[in-house]
Amino acid sequence: MQRLTQLWFALSDLLGWPLLAFSLMGAIAFPFAGPAYARMAQQPMTTFTLVGTCALWLMIAGGAYAITRRKPLGLVLVLAPAVVSAMAGQRASALVLAAAWAIAFAPPFVLVLFQARSAASSRPAT
Repeated sequence: MQRLTQLWFALSDLLGWPLLAFSLMGAIAFPFAGPAYARMAQQPMTTFTLVGTCALWLMIAGGAYAITRRKPLGLVLVLAPAVVSAMAGQRASALVLAAAWAIAFAPPFVLVLFQARSAASSRPAT
């Protein structure tokens, strides 16, 4: 069981580091590329939209970093775009995104929980 957990964490790290890099690049590039794209598409770009999108990218980056550091709070931060998408009324895309990230990042934490519970229950009471 421990080998399976290590394999899942390795896969999670393999996905977490590129997610961290991509989201940091998005947070850095969006203040420049976002308004340019909005002008080309003739859509308004408010300061709130700009700051909110950059904050969302930074939340994803923080979540990816926390996942690579084995912190379960990272799961919540990585799922932030799914929550925003669900609040915007795009429930199907939010569900697909949440399911994909949950399948990629949650299993190692669940396996560790099961291992910790079985180890705690097998100890003699003192």
